[in-house]
Amino acid sequence: MAIYYLSDLHLLHRSVALRRGFPLVQDHDRTVLENLRRRVGANDTLFLLGDLFAYVWDEALLGQLQDVSGCTVLVQGNHEARHWQHKASSALLSRVFADIREEAEIMDGDRLVRMCHEPRTDLYDEGEKTYLLYGHLHDQPPRREDWKALCAKPHVLNVSAEISAYTTGRWGEPGTLDQWVFFNEVWKSRTAERDKRLKEK
Repeated sequence: MAIYYLSDLHLLHRSVALRRGFPLVQDHDRTVLENLRRRVGANDTLFLLGDLFAYVWDEALLGQLQDVSGCTVLVQGNHEARHWQHKASSALLSRVFADIREEAEIMDGDRLVRMCHEPRTDLYDEGEKTYLLYGHLHDQPPRREDWKALCAKPHVLNVSAEISAYTTGRWGEPGTLDQWVFFNEVWKSRTAERDKRLKEK
């Protein structure tokens, strides 16, 4: 039994699909859903940390998340709250998700994992075995000063789809906690190298 995490699928979001290298949003959405189904097993748990859709949503596409094995928990993002979740029937939502929360906290082995969509300083704990997982920023550096300090901490992990794709090359593939630690190390290292090159020019 494994626990997986992922944020910011952005299904039906044309501009995000283009930025991710998909000329057609349908190809993006199919790839993301296939990688989810391929990775998550019947006894696994998947935490989706918000922004499944953006401004546009589709009931049939949401229903396809039922095909993902295991238990799926949605941690609401800004797009759920503002744009689409209130339009979906409660019956459909209950079929797709085992639970829907504004934030989540679980034990993953011997480590405490707290989850939210946007980075939240109030959920951060300095504990050696405590992690804070967030999305929302995709692969963009935080602009808010409080987010800059928070996101720089080693146990604060960005689980947006872009971050895992940097390493795996696969869009929509969720990762375990250990994998997200590695994905963030790769992403931060590449970002630091890029910024250094830009400064040297």
